Formats: sequence, structure tokens, C-alpha cells
Amino acid sequence: MGGCWCCDEDNSSDELLDDYSSPNRNWEPVIQQPRSTRSANNNRNGTNSTRGRNRRRSPAARRNRRRSSQRDTAWHTSQHLAPIHQSINHNSFASASNPNSNTNGSSPSEERHLIVSNLNSEPTWKISTLLHKEHNIGLNAAQQLETLFNEGNTIPFIARHRKDIIGQMTTEKLRNIKCTYNKLLQLRQDIAKVCADISAMGIMNEGLHSTLMNATSQVTLDEIHAPYKAVADQLASMEREELAIYEQSANLVLQGQSPFIEPTDTVQVMRHLAAKIGSCPASGEYLESLCMEANCTLRCDRIGDDDESPDREGHTFDLYYDRSFNTRDLREHQILAINRGEKLKYINVTLEFDDFSHLYRNRIRNYFPLASEGPFRNIFGQAIGFCYENIAVPRLKRMKRAALTDVAHQAALDVFTSNVKQLLLTTPVRNKRILGVDPGTSLGCKLGLISETGEDLATGVVFPKSKNQELEKRKFKRLLIKFSCSLIAIGNGKGCRDAEEWIADMISKDYFAPLRVAYTIVNESGVSIYSCSEEAIREFTQMHPTRISAISLARRVQDPLSELVKVEPQHLGIGMYQHDVNPEDLNRALAEVVTECVSFVGVDVNTASQCLLRYVAGLSDSLADEIILHRNRHGDFAQRKDIYDVRGVNTLTYKQCAGFLKIRNGVNKLDETCVHPESYEVVGRILQYMSMQPAQVGTDEFRAMLLEQRDALIRHNALHTSKDKLLCILDQLSKEEDVREIANCERWFRTDVKSMNDLSVGIELTGDVVNVTTFGSFIDVGVGTDGLLHVDNARGRTLRIGNRVKVSVCDLNVERGRIGLKLIAVQ
Repeated sequence: MGGCWCCDEDNSSDELLDDYSSPNRNWEPVIQQPRSTRSANNNRNGTNSTRGRNRRRSPAARRNRRRSSQRDTAWHTSQHLAPIHQSINHNSFASASNPNSNTNGSSPSEERHLIVSNLNSEPTWKISTLLHKEHNIGLNAAQQLETLFNEGNTIPFIARHRKDIIGQMTTEKLRNIKCTYNKLLQLRQDIAKVCADISAMGIMNEGLHSTLMNATSQVTLDEIHAPYKAVADQLASMEREELAIYEQSANLVLQGQSPFIEPTDTVQVMRHLAAKIGSCPASGEYLESLCMEANCTLRCDRIGDDDESPDREGHTFDLYYDRSFNTRDLREHQILAINRGEKLKYINVTLEFDDFSHLYRNRIRNYFPLASEGPFRNIFGQAIGFCYENIAVPRLKRMKRAALTDVAHQAALDVFTSNVKQLLLTTPVRNKRILGVDPGTSLGCKLGLISETGEDLATGVVFPKSKNQELEKRKFKRLLIKFSCSLIAIGNGKGCRDAEEWIADMISKDYFAPLRVAYTIVNESGVSIYSCSEEAIREFTQMHPTRISAISLARRVQDPLSELVKVEPQHLGIGMYQHDVNPEDLNRALAEVVTECVSFVGVDVNTASQCLLRYVAGLSDSLADEIILHRNRHGDFAQRKDIYDVRGVNTLTYKQCAGFLKIRNGVNKLDETCVHPESYEVVGRILQYMSMQPAQVGTDEFRAMLLEQRDALIRHNALHTSKDKLLCILDQLSKEEDVREIANCERWFRTDVKSMNDLSVGIELTGDVVNVTTFGSFIDVGVGTDGLLHVDNARGRTLRIGNRVKVSVCDLNVERGRIGLKLIAVQ
């Protein structure tokens, strides 16, 4: 590169962009001083060039020379640059991108201190505004929801008792809004931390600060911060003064000025310049738009040959090996599968975008017009090329992968929480004694029989495969007859089909007469984990874990909610790649959905266990312990107000939990309903208008009268409450005691189908939906392996956990354990 490069035509920067854009190039650009600076040096030193002098000096000598000449200001103060430095604002992207920016005569260090001290640490956006835009809700509703969240209100409380604010929002949408709210709170803290880190380096400026304050996602913030992490690493091997020199030189280049740059410092200045370009608003906004709109191809390549690949059998991720996907066509479960395959090192994933270097260069040059036309326009062009290849493109790929993963993780969370909710709200079987059967082979089937209230009455073991079949049958019958038990719950684990066939054969022959016995199959996921837990040992001190499992299976039929909350939701055998989701997000979402289910069903505060109480809105493990301790010491609670007497319960706690804790046969009849105590006064006026007494609340007569006079009550102005709140109260007064449906315990499989070997394509089966995902539903058809009913074969039906379906086998692979099903009907 000959001649005076600073006076070359603009197209030289285009050439340099191509020359220096390759990440594989040994990147050592040559930089010459501007002509005016060279002339001043020549006249002053009587030499034609400064290069020879710089080469003759040792690095230490050059470093000491710079420190000596820059000690007072930590910036360049040599006489030939002093007038320039005094007329430039060194600390703003705005001054670099605006030719009309005002300047002052303050020293750079004073300006930097003044700017950093005056910068506002609050983001430019408001949480309510982002909630309004992202979730398509009214701005006023978003503001009120933000206030409710700030006050510590829970999702169940807001969903049930603040309908005048949320309108027709579902609890699922509220959870998503709360999740976004939590992320934005965390983002605020992270922005403040990043600002503090960069300010501590001494390189904060108004433009960078503005960019940080406008970041509305964690991905954007991380990408803005990334270039400065490398700068921070240099502090360990570089004095702050030297770092400030490189930073100042980059600022001067962006402002179209002529800094003094020694050849040995060229690379560092260039990297600082590229980092500034990569973190400017023009770069960030353009990359964000590309991330959302640009065409992108995701390529999956199998790692290693067939013999070298970790997935030697080729079955785990064979749908993705050596294939390319347009990211717009990828489904959530495919993204999660690809991510898992990459994590397990089965596949190598790459993203490919169309080349956008020309458009990117134009954007940056338009944003920094002074640098584009200044004496260092060539070095600026080189920095753009370096930034494009080493910052912009990798950043765009990371943003795209993060965006895809975020969408997939949210889908996995939605699927898992929806399944957990459906499972927890499974219909209970009230007022029945139930015999739980934990199937086994050589060790026999463990038995556990419970009373109508869930207390264990008897345990035992039978051996269906015993040679003395009659003895085992009589033992089994004697247990059922003794306790008048007519319902059997069989776990769906190993040995289930043998136990089911054995019991079904006795039922078909009316072996238990005069009892009319029925049976059902229960999902036993997590039951073995609970049976060995401290909580189970506390309740069943002298009982073997296998017999505890049998009792737990029976309780899962009698009151699924109360029993399933004892098991961590991750162990319930439902969901879609939930183990790949951020554990904090997963635990938070699960805690909220369990709390929602427990709260909406309601809990009898005088009989509920600690496991159940801890999930009531507003309560915790410690408060649940305190409630039980107070109950043991002082007897049952007589009214909801007595909860105030529990140690640790304050006004906010009582407000959140009071509407979900029920007191039966207490002082106030309204304490048996889900009406919140704050609405008791309005209920009193409703009863007065209807000429009814509090004791009649909850009766069929009361609900019929309420339905008849509903419209008149809404028009009645003397109730002194808003229409939305009144509708909420009327709905709560109209509800039955338990919102869950009535159970149907019948459960039948084909008796001639016991394993996959008994299946064939075209055979018709019945089964229950045990898991729902975005790509289909898994059906338990009684062969020990769940079949997949793909969405394409579901005839447009949306299934839920617990649905009973009739299906046919459309695909069968016994070796790989895969059963493909096609929906016939939902029973």
C-alpha cells in the first residue's frame, strides 16, 4: 500500500474490507501517520520518517516515553495535537455520527468523569410498555399488572380476585406475563452491572451508555457486552493508562480526527475501533432486524463415521444427520432435539446467512460520516471488515440460535406446565376405599388398602404367578371382603399386564360377589421416589417402601392433587425435553402451576398436610409448618381470621392465602367458599337483596336463586362495587365445592394384547393419553411401551392427559420400541 493512504479515494476502504475481512488472515495492517502529522514530525526532528526511530527504541523505552508525555491527562498532550484535543468531545457516539455536535474545552479525563457521573442508570424502557407490546395487552392493564407483581401478589390471587383488572386473561397467559416481568427485572440488574463493569474500565461514553440503556433482551445485552469482556481481560496485562490511549485513539478516528498512533499500537487501536463499531446502535439494530427477518439455514452434520460416532446405532438422531433446515420451518421439538444432539456431541450444528457485508458496511459508514470521510477512513474501513467477520456475523449466529432456543424452551415449559396442571386436576374418587397394587414378578404384587379419608388400613403381598393360585386368590378376596373395598388401583409398571389379567379374570367370573369390583390403571411415575423420601418415612415409620408405594397408588386415585404434590413434577414422566430447559425457569413455572392448582381446588386448613399447605398461594414451607404447629397446639381454626394468629403470617400473606384456605363447619359459612374475606361485605349485601341467610350459601337452593337473580344483581347499584368484581363474586358463589369432574374408574384394554410382539399394523386398541407434546400425544395401550399419536394422525383433535381414545396401529418397529398410532375416536 504505497503513497499517502489517508488521501486515497473512498473505494480504498472497500478493498481493505475484502482484504481484512477474513478471520484466517494474520491480521497486521500497516498504518501511516496523516500527512500533516508527518510533516510536523519531520520539521521538528530533522528526519524524513519516525519509523526508523521507533524501531531503534526498545518496547520498554517507547512505553516509558508515552507514560512520561501523557502523565498529566492520561491522553495525548503533545503540542501538535493539543489544539485538536481541546476542541473535541471524546466521549460520545453522537459526536462521531453528528458533524454538528457541540464541543468544549474540558480535558478528556474531566469530561469522562463528568459524563459517567451524570449518566442515568435506569433503562429507557418501562416494564409495563414491554409487557403491553410483547403480550398484546392494554397499556393500562400492563401497568396495573406491574403494580400487582411489585406488591408481591401471586398468580392465583390475581386470576381469581382481580378479574376487574385482567378481564378474560387465562392463568397461562398470566404466567407468561409474569415470566417476562421476572426476566425484565433481571435484565435491569444485569444492565446496571454491565454499566458498572465498563465504567470501571474507564471507557464508558454516552453513546455506549445509550445503547446499553436501550437493550430490551438478555441476548442483546450480552452481545453489546461481549467486545468489552475482551478489553477487560487486557487489564490484567495492560495498565489502565495504555488502555485509555487505545480507547481515545479509536474515539478520534470515529470523530474524523487524526490521532497519533504508533505502528506497534495499530492492532490494539483497530480492535477497540471494531468493538465500538460492533456495539453501536446502528450495528445492533441492523443485526436484530436480520435475526428476525433474514433467511437462515441450519445445517446438521453427524460427528464421525459410523464406527466413530457416539450414536453408533444411528437411531437417536437419525432424523437430523446430514440435513439442512430452513429455520422458519423448524418446529420447537426439532430445535430441542438438535440442541440435545449437539450437546451430546452426536451432531455438529452450523448456521448460514446470506452475505450482508455490503449492506452492513453502508449502515456503519452512514452512522459514522465523520470517520467515513476523515483522514483515517482506510483504517475505519479495515475495522468495519474486521468487525463484520469477527463480531457481527458470530453475534448474529448467536442471536439466532438464542432466539430459536428461547422459543423452543418456552414451548417446552408451556407443554410441561399444561401437562402437570391436567395431571394434578385429575378427577378424584371420593368416599371410596381403594386397594393399591404395586405390580411385581418374582417378589409378588405389594398391596396397600386405604380408607375413605386416605388412612392406611392394611398392607400385604400376593403372588399371581404362584403355583398355588387358589390360595393367592382367596387371600386377595379376603382382604377386599373384610374392608368392603370395591375399587382396585394397579400401577402401570413392570408386571402390570400380568396383574391386570389376573384381577380382570376374577372380576369377569364374579369371584368377589357380593362386591361389584372395578379396577383402573395408575401412572406410577415418581411413586418409588416418594416411597423412599423423608416425608414418607415420617408418615410410615415401620413400613417397607414397596408397600408405601402401593398406598400411594391408591391415594393417587382417591385424591390425585394431594398425593402428586409430594413428588417433584420433574419425576412425573410428562413433558417435552423439560430437562434441557433452564432449571430456574422450570422450577419457577412448576411452582406457580402447582400453586395455581392447589389454590383453585382449595384446601381445608384443618386437615391438609404440610405438602399441600406449602403450595397454597402466599404460603411457604416454613409457614405451612407453623400452621400445622398452631393447629396441633390450639385445635382447629374456627374462622379464617384466626389464621392471623399463626406466627409469620402478615397482612400480605393473609391477603394472598385467605381465599384458598377453607374452614368447614366453622363460625362463618362463607369460610367454606372460595370468596375472599375482602368481599364478605359485598356478599352480605347480595344476601340481603336476595332475602337469604348466610347458612344457605352453597346449597342447591341458593345457587338456583343466584342464577335466577343474576341479571338483577348486576343492575343493582346499591351493591357499591364494580361490575367486573361483582361478576367475579357471583361466579365464586355459584361454584360447586370441588371444581374437578366426577371420576369414571373403568379402564379396559384388550385381553389378547400384552406386549409389542402381540401387535400388528392395523390392529385397533384402546388406551389413555399419558403425555402431550407439540408434535403429538403418547398413548398407554397396555403393552408396556407408549405409542405415539402424531399430530398429523390426530384428525385435528386436541387431546389432554387422561383422555381415553380408540386408535389403530399405523407403524410398528419392535426392535426400536416404537409404535405409531392413528386416532379413530375419543371416548
